[in-house]
Amino acid sequence: MQLAEHSLAPPTATESARPRLVVSVPADTLQHPTRPGTAPGLLDGGAPVSASTVGVLACDAEVVPVLVGADGSPLDVGRTVYAFPTPIRRAILARDGGCTFPTCARPAGWCQVHHLTAYSAGGSTSERNGTALCGYHHRLVHRQGWRGELIGAQVIWHPPDRSSPRVPPPPWLPALDRLTQTWAQRQHPHAA
Repeated sequence: MQLAEHSLAPPTATESARPRLVVSVPADTLQHPTRPGTAPGLLDGGAPVSASTVGVLACDAEVVPVLVGADGSPLDVGRTVYAFPTPIRRAILARDGGCTFPTCARPAGWCQVHHLTAYSAGGSTSERNGTALCGYHHRLVHRQGWRGELIGAQVIWHPPDRSSPRVPPPPWLPALDRLTQTWAQRQHPHAA
């Protein structure tokens, strides 16, 4: 999935052009994608898409609401809502520097922008309500129900089991780990 997302993405991760995929979704699925028994979304050809996948797609995509009647005929087509315009997307990716999920080191160019409070739940499309997540962690957050919270300029992740929050490592930690490992190897060259 990461390869498909990366190859479909624009030349730079901060551009506003996003791949277009049409998915028909009941409003309840967008509002409560993790609720048991939630209806799936449907692709143009009628193939079902899980509610958690719909949540990931809606989080970083154009959303065009279409109100349909009981017989499925369109009653009203709303205007397109862009999840994160280019300037806001750039600000979030620059602030986060990469995936904010703890222990992940994927760079900003591999990340999508996630609403900390879902757009469908009234969350704003703003720098303070967005964070960078790689595709894998974006799907995991939606599927498992992790909750992110921006404190200062750092996103703190709260697990679904309500255990202690997880804080991502500082961006300089991988370089420090490499330096420490190199030093240890020089001190003990024959250690396994």
